[in-house]
Amino acid sequence: MAENTKDKTAFIAIASIGKTLAELEIKHENLPDGNPNESTIAYFKYKIKEDTLFLFDDTGIVIKEYSNIPKEVIGFTVSGYNVLREWLKMHSFPYYRKGVGASEFLKFENLIENISEYLDIIAELDSIVEEALDGDLYNPND
Repeated sequence: MAENTKDKTAFIAIASIGKTLAELEIKHENLPDGNPNESTIAYFKYKIKEDTLFLFDDTGIVIKEYSNIPKEVIGFTVSGYNVLREWLKMHSFPYYRKGVGASEFLKFENLIENISEYLDIIAELDSIVEEALDGDLYNPND
């Protein structure tokens, strides 16, 4: 679409943003796997209150707290699924069938950061695409 603009800067900017988004995904994939000797949390529940996510053990004691999470990150969905809630559900004992260790929680923390970065990048992309569509588009008949 953007390659149809007379000004190729929009196309170059969109291609650059695509590369940044791909690198963001790769950054998440390159986190270390769990150490079999690390301590794990076998069971947890979670609760989200405003901008804070609490993880509780089976006795109700807070074992992890993630605060200052932007509401857009907490509410971020893909194909109708809330990404953070799905990650927590899929890593809970009934689904995962093992305890969750520090390395998995590191991946969760990275996921929170990546979603925040992703939303910022997409906002930038939206403005570039909107500007390109409002601008002088290439017409092959000109």
